[in-house]
Amino acid sequence: MRTGCIQRWLTWCLAFAMLPAAVFAQLITWSGTGDWSNPVNWSSNPALPTAASTVQVATGTVTVSDSRAVGPLTFSGGTLNGSGTLTIGGPLTISGGDLKGTGTLAANGGTNITGNFSLHDGQTLTLAGNSTWSAGTVYTGTGAILNNTGTLVTTANADFYNYYSGTKLTFNNSGAFTKNTATSDSALDATVNNSGTITVNSGSVSVGGGGTNTGTVNVASGATFALTGGNFTFANGSLVNGGGTVQVSGGTTTFSGANTGSASIGISGSGTATFNGTTTTTGGGAISAGTLNGTGTLTLGGPLTISGGDLKGTGTLAANGGTNITGNFSLHDGQTLTLAGNSTWSAGTIYTGTGAILNNTGALVTTANDDFYNYYGGTKLTFNNSGTFTKNTATSDSALDATVNNSGTITVNSGSVSVGGGGTNTGTVNVASGATFALSGGNFTFANGSLVNGAGTVLVSGGTTTFSGANTGSASIGISGSGTATFNGTTTTSGGGAIS
Repeated sequence: MRTGCIQRWLTWCLAFAMLPAAVFAQLITWSGTGDWSNPVNWSSNPALPTAASTVQVATGTVTVSDSRAVGPLTFSGGTLNGSGTLTIGGPLTISGGDLKGTGTLAANGGTNITGNFSLHDGQTLTLAGNSTWSAGTVYTGTGAILNNTGTLVTTANADFYNYYSGTKLTFNNSGAFTKNTATSDSALDATVNNSGTITVNSGSVSVGGGGTNTGTVNVASGATFALTGGNFTFANGSLVNGGGTVQVSGGTTTFSGANTGSASIGISGSGTATFNGTTTTTGGGAISAGTLNGTGTLTLGGPLTISGGDLKGTGTLAANGGTNITGNFSLHDGQTLTLAGNSTWSAGTIYTGTGAILNNTGALVTTANDDFYNYYGGTKLTFNNSGTFTKNTATSDSALDATVNNSGTITVNSGSVSVGGGGTNTGTVNVASGATFALSGGNFTFANGSLVNGAGTVLVSGGTTTFSGANTGSASIGISGSGTATFNGTTTTSGGGAIS
């Protein structure tokens, strides 16, 4: 009997000893102001917290001046500062308080952010494991650093706010940062360096302090990853995936090297998007304001909408999915815009000059009295049409103050289209009855084999137009103003003529 009791007692003791330390770790709280190493301010006095302790800081100021380790930590108020390192082995819960100083808080067991707190004065907070950010603004500034090496998921429209000014927070994401559920903006007013994965599944995430992407950005359909300030770089090999939008609305965003993806590209506000490499996306784009420039190529597979903005530099914007032009914009300084697919030009003047090029390889239809205006001077825009360019509906003039080279088909169904910068026609010009295709300036040549069809009029009203080789058609020929029509070949039309 006695032997059996002793055996049961030994068995119980052995089982208890094998339990994890966290099961029986004591809750230790801080109060007052002082150094972590002073036991007077700990509820465990005279003992200090250990790596097996559960710790709570809700008030006062605790200074970490060397290396310390605890288990779970709840930080809901007060101040944690110093130049040392505090390593947290269990979950970290932050619902308030002030993290400051030049030290490091290393949360290795995952972190739950549930309320507002401050991170500033050079403090480094490193999140490892599985972390959540369900509520709260992080008040940052003065050189603080937030590293995410694990998985950080926010389900709120949570922000980094540069409350303390100075050098903005640096957010280094080498893990996975994901926004879910919340449908408004998460404004990260910080320098964001992503070498891992940023995923925006809902609403938007905006970056206000620049940074770099050498990893992957995933943007779900209907969501937005916005660059709102600072200098941000998508480095060579960056991936931007998903059916959402990368929006450049402030600061300067540079795409360097070869970058691919499926997201749409938007440029608005005061944003500048610089493409110096080769960026290709199966998505489309929208330019409403701001600047697109650079020496590289942006290729869009989806529809492009242009309602404003400034396209400049010696690079190329290739819109392969069709383009809708709905407002005034600028195209100059050597920039090339290539339109493929089905495009419309329903409103707006294109302010051109200084050697810009517009290529149309698809079907471009204008339904307004739209113009190319040589606003920037220098070499006029070159408009190369190897597709079809058609004017419908509008009954006044569309003044193309550009060099127009047509190897495809130009059709004027209403009003007039006038060419002010010369050019060549090796294709077909169709002019409907009552409509006019006018040559108003520069040197224009109808090359051998050109066709000029329809019951409308080809009017030479300025510059010199040369008909060379054998040309046939049905349009009438008009000469007026200061125009000179030179016939060096055999031109035959079933239409009439008027010389005024």
